[in-house]
Amino acid sequence: MISISPYLFFIIKAGKIICWDYKNHQQYELDKQHFNRLVKISGNLDFPSSLLDQELNDANLLFSSNTEEEWGWDHLSKIFHFGTQISKNIAHQESVVSPEEFSSDYLQLSEETLATSPPIYIEREGEKLILPNPSYTPLEEVRLLSTLRERQTCRSFNKDNISIQTLSLLMHTVFGNIRSDADEYSQYGYEQIGLRKSSPSGGGLHSTEAYLLALHVEGLQKGIYHYQAHNHALTLIKSVDASSLMPALFCGQYFAQDLSLGVFLTSRFDKLWHKYQHSRAYRVALLDAGHLSQTFQLVATALKLNPWLSGAFVDEDVIELLELKSACEQPLFFVGAGMGPKSALDPVMKNLAAKQGKY
Repeated sequence: MISISPYLFFIIKAGKIICWDYKNHQQYELDKQHFNRLVKISGNLDFPSSLLDQELNDANLLFSSNTEEEWGWDHLSKIFHFGTQISKNIAHQESVVSPEEFSSDYLQLSEETLATSPPIYIEREGEKLILPNPSYTPLEEVRLLSTLRERQTCRSFNKDNISIQTLSLLMHTVFGNIRSDADEYSQYGYEQIGLRKSSPSGGGLHSTEAYLLALHVEGLQKGIYHYQAHNHALTLIKSVDASSLMPALFCGQYFAQDLSLGVFLTSRFDKLWHKYQHSRAYRVALLDAGHLSQTFQLVATALKLNPWLSGAFVDEDVIELLELKSACEQPLFFVGAGMGPKSALDPVMKNLAAKQGKY
């Protein structure tokens, strides 16, 4: 018995029915006849075969079995996962070229991308504050192994202030232009373009932007700031004490209101769209945010701060808070840090455990 492929979705656009086979990366415009035939087949009813069936089968829109691969999430996540895979055919085409051809094509793509790319750096409008030059002394004697062991997601904070020098060091080492490869590039006649951060980034694009929520920082007005990585500066987006907004913003995670600082990680999708037109690049945006998140947590731990992180926030409210004006830039993740007892449980959680006789 035939059925329709489980890897299809349909878009109605400009009066046309577009069918996307997202596993095989094929798109078709369907007339009403072929679309109605797919609807009938999807009902698993007994009906006479049709000449249309062969055409649909040739296009891989039909399936010879009702057995689907096991999938525990909704269909949207399935579309994303399979729709962003690199097909075997594309991978094979790229693997048959010589190393010289591959390198030549890559460098040419990079040059062409640079010539027409969106701005590498963005500077938001607003009052600008140059952060103090970072002093690396607090990190120079810290051992990596001890930092890895001490890193813990904490949920108990006491609203203590941190110094602006600590903030400066944290922002620079995580989000700033911390090193240069100019000598290596110039040695071989290439130009270094863009930033060199402590975390890797797909295509070297560094599409992630950092928005600071200053809650308890000495010498810094409470508010929302955009961090300018290329000149280690902050631009004031909005003067606001965001503490009271945090529980609603983070879907009830009330302990966020006691953080000393937080950073929303947004992605400049336009940078990725320009160089990588395949939707797989969305995976890269998520991975970039993950790399920065881990670096933030390790640096915060090394600076004796307690880190917290979350992807559970109300996107619309965050977009409004950060005053993002375009779909080209969207929030993906949040990292925060504060002072207090190093504990995964806040006082409310501990008191609840006591009431329930858990200890």
